[in-house]
Amino acid sequence: RKELNGIKILDQLFILEGTDMKTISFPPYIHDLSCQNIPAMQRLSDKQSGELRRAENAEYRNRRYAQALRNYNRLFKTTGDPVFQARLLNSMARVQAKDSRYEQAIDSYERLINAYGCHKTDAGIPLALVARLQIIACAKQLNDNEKMLVEVAGFYREVPKYVGDLSQDQCAVYCGMASEFFGDIDPQETLVSEGPDNAIESIV
Repeated sequence: RKELNGIKILDQLFILEGTDMKTISFPPYIHDLSCQNIPAMQRLSDKQSGELRRAENAEYRNRRYAQALRNYNRLFKTTGDPVFQARLLNSMARVQAKDSRYEQAIDSYERLINAYGCHKTDAGIPLALVARLQIIACAKQLNDNEKMLVEVAGFYREVPKYVGDLSQDQCAVYCGMASEFFGDIDPQETLVSEGPDNAIESIV
């Protein structure tokens, strides 16, 4: 582990494969300046605001997740504002997870990371980090230990890009959440295959 503004962050992951030790090292802690200057979300039209209210009512009040997903998706397809699109895709992934459609939720969160990772939540947290944690949670529901391990490692690869966007407390909270998932991974059941005769058997 390394110290980053007083916060302990994973620096290397050691994997025991038979009698051989493998090491996954993470990149230097350099803030990714390409994520700066993300514009603010454009003002919604009355029609968009109404559609958004209906989607949120279906999700939160009525728990009609299929209806909420249709509404969010319709808004996503008809807006040209990338900031609003990021928010909507996050909402769609969240609804899919609530509806126990974990594989679809993972696909949506991965789209979010790839296309809108630099965008932020209303609380100012980069969506890439939030989405990565949600993917881990979905993988846990699917009992997919391999996916959990890969995504925890991916989370720690993402953190250095957004150090400048996080307060010390936020960094501590989110890194702590990721670290807790390590305790949920059964090393005897996790096989990260690199070939038919080269499977990782346990995690240290």
